[in-house]
Amino acid sequence: MQGIGASSVLINPRHAFAFGAAIATGLLLLQYAHRRKPFILYWTAGWLLIVPTQLLDAAAWTNWFVAREAAGIAQLCRLGTALMFFWSVALFRRPDFAIRNARQALIAIVTWFLVAPAMLGVRAVTVPGYALTALIYAAAGTMYAAVLLERRIIGAGLVGFVVLGLAISNVTVAVIAGSSSAGDPFLLETLLANGVLYTFGMLGMHLLVFEDMTYELRLINRRLELAQEELVQAAITDPLTGCHNRRFLDQVMDRELQRHERFKLPLSLLFIDIDRFKAINDSFGHDAGDRVLAYVARFLKRHIREADYVF
Repeated sequence: MQGIGASSVLINPRHAFAFGAAIATGLLLLQYAHRRKPFILYWTAGWLLIVPTQLLDAAAWTNWFVAREAAGIAQLCRLGTALMFFWSVALFRRPDFAIRNARQALIAIVTWFLVAPAMLGVRAVTVPGYALTALIYAAAGTMYAAVLLERRIIGAGLVGFVVLGLAISNVTVAVIAGSSSAGDPFLLETLLANGVLYTFGMLGMHLLVFEDMTYELRLINRRLELAQEELVQAAITDPLTGCHNRRFLDQVMDRELQRHERFKLPLSLLFIDIDRFKAINDSFGHDAGDRVLAYVARFLKRHIREADYVF
């Protein structure tokens, strides 16, 4: 017998992470094409930035300058993911959300992460990068928690839990990166934990989008119900006096007569006329006559019981 040797294929977990992030980006783009909500697009941009982050971290650079610059760009992309997630929930809560005078701060941050690694070493961007990313994730987590409390959207609570977990993870890595004995600040255990968190975050975002759609449908249905009630009231109400009109009288009359015959309840139907009303119109004009009609209608409505009608 001739033995067949099986060779094992090693997969870099960061490459797998980047591949999964690319798939998640495609799925989110499909959701954005369906819903056209800006907060989905910003969340998608955050996932897209994960791809170069993991690919840059996974590469084995031989040139020291390229390795340092790659570390700075990876930290910049990681920070961009946190910013996109934060901006996503900010736009979800307030569609007109905008950060004033943020251009100078962004230019300073980008310059630091591109220049500092070559001049001061990788640690000059890893520690502040992870720490700043953790701070932004924590802010995003609190905002998602606020959405959960305001709208009772379970998906927002799940995403908030995820980003708070990512904040803790980045704080942990920042501490590891600041330790002189740490060789690789992004440990495999942390990478796996982040992968689980990102997976739950993706599920939470899909749930949030679905709940947001149902929330909008409830609001639309409520507005339709209010509009229908207004149309019904307009159809059975006289616009001048505010009393019920002849159409509503036809609807009520049969019902009240049937109840009168069945339960032997007393029933009264009163016809009221305004004396010399034609003289009022002839002497003072129809506008004055309309005001008299409205006054009499208000008087009658003030002096009837709750179960009575004025037509």
